This record gives sequence, C-alpha cells and structure tokens, in this order.
Amino acid sequence: MVLDVDDLQALVDETIGKYDRIDAVVSNMGHGGSVPEAIKTVGFDPEFDGPLLELTDELWHESLEMYVLNVVRFARIVTPIMIEQGGGAFVNISSMNTIEPRAPYPMSMLRAALHSFSKLYGDRYARHNIRMNNLLPGFCENVNLSEFARNSIPNSAPSYL
Repeated sequence: MVLDVDDLQALVDETIGKYDRIDAVVSNMGHGGSVPEAIKTVGFDPEFDGPLLELTDELWHESLEMYVLNVVRFARIVTPIMIEQGGGAFVNISSMNTIEPRAPYPMSMLRAALHSFSKLYGDRYARHNIRMNNLLPGFCENVNLSEFARNSIPNSAPSYL
C-alpha cells in the first residue's frame, strides 16, 4: 500500500533489481471509503452545505497521508537513486481543486499542500536533473458526480481540433 514505507521500499527494491534504475514515479492517489456520506457526491453545486468543522481529526490525518505524505515518503526513497543515476521525474496526478478548494470536498485543500511540496522539491532537486510536476485534471466520471458537475464535463472535442 502506498501509505506504508516498507511497501514503498519493497517496490523500489524490486524495480531496481529488475531494471537497475528508476526514471519516473507517477503518484495517483484518491480518497478511500472513509469519506463521509455527505461528501460522496462531488460537484460545484452552489447551494452545497456540507460538513467542514464536523470532519474528524482522523479523516484530516488520513487525507494528509493520502494526498501529501505518500509523495514525500516515495521521494525520500527514490531521490537518492535518481541523483546517482543523473536525473528522473515525479508526476503527481492531483486535482483541479489544487487551485480552488471546493466546499463539497473540504479535504481538497490538501492538494494545495502537495502543490507546494512539489514546488519546493522541484526548486531543490532541479540541479540534479530531477523534476516534480503535478497534473490537475478536472472532473472524471470515476466518482459519484452531481448532475451539475457531470454536465460541466465537455462531451466532444472543440471544433478547431
């Protein structure tokens, strides 16, 4: 599991054993089943009045682990390898909520923490030819979307393509 340092180390060890290097790490972490029922449907609905102060400390800590600390831990393990081999890249699949947290999903504010870590990491390790970037996709139909959110997903390519 991506939250366990021993599992991350085992993955790195197996990869190095097979390929002798790690050129790229892709982190794509969403939230698990402990999300409160009130926020299981995601959207921009302007009238949403969901929990914020009612969310437990455990949920906040779990979210921090999933969105930020798993990337930090993996970077601690892989960065020395990338330095030794002359470079590499980290790509974090994050969320459009990085820039603008959404009331229906308050833990989205932690995406900004990942964004900040990635910036600091990139500034620090660019001299070793290592970069860290975040992709910020919009809504995908992989979660329960409100009708408002579902209708905001473009259903065809722009005419100029």
